[in-house]
Amino acid sequence: ECGELSVPNKIYTMSADLSSAGTCFNITAENVTLDCDNHRINYSTSGTNYTHGVYTNQFNSTIKNCNVVDGNISNPSNNKHGIYVYDGDNSTLMNNYVNITNSHGIDVRESAYYTRIINNTVVSYTGPAIYIYSNAMYSTLRDNTVFSNTTGIYTYNGAHNTTIINNTVSGISGTSGSRAIYVVGSHYNYLDNNTINGLFSYGVLVYGSNDVNIFRVNISGPDDALSVWRANNTFVKDCTYLNASDYAVYVLSE
Repeated sequence: ECGELSVPNKIYTMSADLSSAGTCFNITAENVTLDCDNHRINYSTSGTNYTHGVYTNQFNSTIKNCNVVDGNISNPSNNKHGIYVYDGDNSTLMNNYVNITNSHGIDVRESAYYTRIINNTVVSYTGPAIYIYSNAMYSTLRDNTVFSNTTGIYTYNGAHNTTIINNTVSGISGTSGSRAIYVVGSHYNYLDNNTINGLFSYGVLVYGSNDVNIFRVNISGPDDALSVWRANNTFVKDCTYLNASDYAVYVLSE
């Protein structure tokens, strides 16, 4: 059943699908592994704000093989995240499927260092699918498949030294102002071998972020493929396929 995972160094394995009116799992001990074994977590069926599928603020949490679904899409709150890492270092989020309507699929924030987000499928209709925020540094996002109406992958406000490699980001319906990969106020981000397709306003948008390296991005479908706004020392190499309706590359200095 849903509840606290409070025993350090323990592996918890789900044996059936679960449903919860609020947060399903709250990890409250270090070195905990939650293996959902491909079962479903249907959380926040009451639609209450600040409830999540899985929440951790602990060191070395592993969350894997989970199918996490927002149980009440009628509540427009953007604070019901699927998997929420808050100030817990060294977390691993792997092989999960997360489907969210109004909030963030995966949310990592508040100085959570060295998070690994690997081989997840994340769907978000009105909020960022994967959101790295507020001095959550040294994260690695690799081999993820993302579907979004608004922002696919978003590193914001101090998400420095984030590595984003081998991800596929697809637009669902082309909401105005939408961005596949959005780097804002986050320095030393490294992007390599990402694929972007579908209806976005921007493929990759770097804003106010210095020393960002972008390699081998393939972009098809957005209005502007690769945009750099008020960002110093951006390095772009081997981006040979930038297919956009307006600008392949757009640089704004002021």
